[in-house]
Amino acid sequence: MFIAGVAETPLGKVADHTELSMVAVAAREALAEAGMTLKDVDGVFAHRMGEEGSVQVGEYLGIQPRYADSTDYGGASF
Repeated sequence: MFIAGVAETPLGKVADHTELSMVAVAAREALAEAGMTLKDVDGVFAHRMGEEGSVQVGEYLGIQPRYADSTDYGGASF
């Protein structure tokens, strides 16, 4: 089972954000739309941002998901 919420990060100049902070903004907004919080997250699917995309995202958000995937198949998306 999964629950989905959607969000969009700020567009245009975002010099005050990093890749991870942009992910955090979108994640928190999407969770809020779904009526959830980070405590409800048990899986992370992330495109690679550095070496371990989903691990970095989980650590940045302060969560320890039961499942994580950072598959990078050039053009594939979750």
